[in-house]
Amino acid sequence: MAKLYSKFMKKFLQHLPEDISYSYILDTLTNCPFDENVLSTLTIFKNLISMSKFDDENLTADLSELSLDGKESSKKSALPPPLPQRSGKGFKTSFINFTKLRQEDFINLVNEWTAATFDSNESNLDVMKSNRLLSYLNFINSVRFEDKRKLLSVLNNIEKLASQVQSKVNGETDNSIPVIIDLIKFAVNKGNKIYGDGLKET
Repeated sequence: MAKLYSKFMKKFLQHLPEDISYSYILDTLTNCPFDENVLSTLTIFKNLISMSKFDDENLTADLSELSLDGKESSKKSALPPPLPQRSGKGFKTSFINFTKLRQEDFINLVNEWTAATFDSNESNLDVMKSNRLLSYLNFINSVRFEDKRKLLSVLNNIEKLASQVQSKVNGETDNSIPVIIDLIKFAVNKGNKIYGDGLKET
């Protein structure tokens, strides 16, 4: 059922105006109480960011300027047209453009959920909320954010909070917490490598 829902929603959102699709996704990530739906939405979001669609308007405009009879067109002189790009890059665009402002939205969402997952005053972890935080971290590692420094700061804060919880693990601690901390730290370390190495290259 989850796969059917994801497939349907992806197709549905592909045919909506981009701003409406993004608003729906952000609202779901912000307000939906069901982790399974959030995970499905994150997967759809990642696909819509990475998948390309043809830009019909630009393609039509470019084709309208071509002259097949060798005469000058009304828009351009009849020079030999350039060879088309193999990748079709000029005619493709993402279903959802992951702009810097939208990246900020997601970073704010991660910060809010980090605060909900960790009790920094008592170094506690809310096990029920940790799955969603892990999903957000995996999303961060699957796409690319422009503000690497800010993202690294977010990751370092999560690592610090996880280490505080880890330092207080004892025999009375929920057995699942050490496993969750290890998963969070693994995802954070992966993000630090991705964005830290990218920062060195710039």
